[in-house]
Amino acid sequence: MQQTDKIGFLQMFQIAVAKPKEYKKALNVKKRTIIGFVILVALLAVLLGTIVPIVSFSFSIGGPKHFITETLPAFEYKDGIFHIDERVEIVDNGIRIIADSDVEEFKEDDVEDDTIVEILISKNNMRMKNSIASQQNMNFDFKDVGKGTFTNKDLLEYIPLLFLGLVLGAVVVFLATIYRYLISALIFAVCGRSVARAMRKDLSFGKCYVLSLMAKTSIEIVNCMGMAADITFMNSMVWAFISFGIIMAYLYFGIKEIGLNKASPEF
Repeated sequence: MQQTDKIGFLQMFQIAVAKPKEYKKALNVKKRTIIGFVILVALLAVLLGTIVPIVSFSFSIGGPKHFITETLPAFEYKDGIFHIDERVEIVDNGIRIIADSDVEEFKEDDVEDDTIVEILISKNNMRMKNSIASQQNMNFDFKDVGKGTFTNKDLLEYIPLLFLGLVLGAVVVFLATIYRYLISALIFAVCGRSVARAMRKDLSFGKCYVLSLMAKTSIEIVNCMGMAADITFMNSMVWAFISFGIIMAYLYFGIKEIGLNKASPEF
């Protein structure tokens, strides 16, 4: 077995993005280095795809407290009915929030496909969507909440809970990103194994999997940046095929430089 240089997960990330011809350096890294590398990619993905849009949105409304006390019209939830003095509609960096008590109920079709986070509040229900954590469209009927009263003043008391929810949400998105990244790399590991055989490279599936984790890095970061910038093209089938081609190109150049040749190809 060819010996490779010892590298850390930061150098592994640098190689993954900019130096596919040096992928062979990652073939013999320790498991903890691979774990650190995957965590780093997931952290960057969550930062660019989730935290940056939320922070940008928070600045755009002057912060939660200013928004509730100065910007948000007076509203009241009472005994299963929501009322707000005037319609509120905010669209910013893939985040869409609408509150309109003139609407009897928001339907599933009212949720847009190209948003990251969406909250729609009508007279009788609320719909929520987070396309990063999942594609689930959640609906809450106010009649199920029961009796009680809730106003702008009461909402101020829930600001700490809001921040806690955002932190917990970021953790869930982080874990979901790691899971998705590891699972999707399996598909490219299979493709990489076929490429390696065609090139007479004696690579195990495990090593092809490590190479696939690296090959996916650039596209993962680009996708998250595109999501943060609300670029709808990133959700198209055309971009999906382009992404697949780019990842396979990274894999090809990475495998090509590995000097583990067979006597004959296996198909």
